Amino acid sequence: ADSDLQGGPAAVAGGSSKQQAAAAAADGPKYVPPHLRRQQQQQQAAVGGDSGLSEAVHRRITGLLNRLAESNLQAISRDILSLYETEGRRAVADAVSTGLLAAVAEGPRATEQFACVAAVFVAGMTATARAQDIIARFLEMLVARLEQVWL
Repeated sequence: ADSDLQGGPAAVAGGSSKQQAAAAAADGPKYVPPHLRRQQQQQQAAVGGDSGLSEAVHRRITGLLNRLAESNLQAISRDILSLYETEGRRAVADAVSTGLLAAVAEGPRATEQFACVAAVFVAGMTATARAQDIIARFLEMLVARLEQVWL
């Protein structure tokens, strides 16, 4: 027990696993089980990292973006624009941008066709809402993501 308190083998092993976990996290996004995701979200909300959206609204945006396709572009745009007007412009724009960038960059929807659908979606929402902040926020997050990957 003394060696644990004085930096002995047990303490070194604990530090080593923390370093390995940090290195693994730096490699890229990893799967996080739902129960751990909830814990992380609760911790972020407690610290003040919450985007300002309720969990239900965030799930609604995620569900709409998961169904986004050429055939239902207008209907989904209308639904998200109604959330944009009622739930807060910045928070909804952030949630939409984050969801779209994640879908375009990784996973089964990461195709050129979906990237085009996402671009039309963002442009259509910007034009319909007459709010350049939607596309500005999307482009800001896109540039940050590209810098993260390429620099």
